[in-house]
Amino acid sequence: MKRSILALKDGVSSLALKLAESSLFPQLKELSYLHRFRTLSLTDSDRLVERESPCRTLLSRLRGRPTGEGLNTAKNQIRFLERISEISQKIDKCHASRYGLDFHSFTLKMLSDLKESVDFIMRPVLSVEDLKNFQNELERIEVLFNVRLLRAKIGSTFSSSQGEAAAFLDQATTVLSDKGVAAKTMSSIKRRLKSIAGKLGVLAITEAERVAIVTAVGLSKGHWFKCPNGHPYAIGECGGAMEEARCPDCGERIGGRSHRLTDGNAVAGEMDGARYGAWSEAANLENFDLRDL
Repeated sequence: MKRSILALKDGVSSLALKLAESSLFPQLKELSYLHRFRTLSLTDSDRLVERESPCRTLLSRLRGRPTGEGLNTAKNQIRFLERISEISQKIDKCHASRYGLDFHSFTLKMLSDLKESVDFIMRPVLSVEDLKNFQNELERIEVLFNVRLLRAKIGSTFSSSQGEAAAFLDQATTVLSDKGVAAKTMSSIKRRLKSIAGKLGVLAITEAERVAIVTAVGLSKGHWFKCPNGHPYAIGECGGAMEEARCPDCGERIGGRSHRLTDGNAVAGEMDGARYGAWSEAANLENFDLRDL
């Protein structure tokens, strides 16, 4: 039990750093600056975590000799608060004002909803049903944000090929604006959203998921490509296409021959920031910043 409590206290300190990177808890912002410039000491961390925040509440409960059920509740709260932080940071980084007042107002409402969700998840006792409903609610919030962001990117003037996508996104916004979206409906929206996002050069996954995927695959910049429907895939070794296959998501042809991509395929710069494929001549300069050498 003591070991579990110590592990959870470490988890709270890690959580505080993540929350400090979002706009939800400005009282923790100093913690972010100290960590970023590597001047963070254990004393600093303890002092800042003690500021009014969910972290302070968690530490207080962990010091009060929690039961096994209390420890499980704390684990779930840390996990959900990390997810809330990820969504908040995603909203913070989208530069909402560039897409107009309406979208900017929407993002402010989203951040307000996330702050309210913190109050809910920090209740002393959470049932299995509470956790399930909360997980569904966070998914709804994040998917709704993705839908609205894509719609904002398309804007009010769009090509005929984007008209169908715009109509779908408007419909999805209406559906997702209400809580309690059916699981089947949510899955259908996410599948369609992934396809639309790929075509527009935007990922329909969280930043954490993108980093995890790119890190796990372990390829250098310029090895990620996408099929005609925007589904990303990677080419290993030199990064040049030498064979064709079928996209596992939609069945379109992917890859290519003799280092030439099949028609409709393109570099997926949204995955790793590359502007050109690793094999191309231009990649020798464009994919790398000389200041990093």
